[in-house]
Amino acid sequence: MENKKKIKLFMIGALLITLILGGLVFVNTAFVPACMLWLSLFIFSICYYIKDNDKKIPLYSLFIFGVLLIVGALVYMIMRIV
Repeated sequence: MENKKKIKLFMIGALLITLILGGLVFVNTAFVPACMLWLSLFIFSICYYIKDNDKKIPLYSLFIFGVLLIVGALVYMIMRIV
């Protein structure tokens, strides 16, 4: 029970940072990879929260989406450098 509360607090914190970075993306595009990485962290925390649920398809799809966000952030950073 205590673990679920900590996970919820972490999810709220990750969501707030993601929203702040999402706002900063409109100011400067250099924040796009950071926003994508924090969004993937938020998605992974959702996956960790629902891991004991019987519905595995949403869990796997969220996990794959989080991995794709990380790959997209890496590709975006590499393309900005090169």
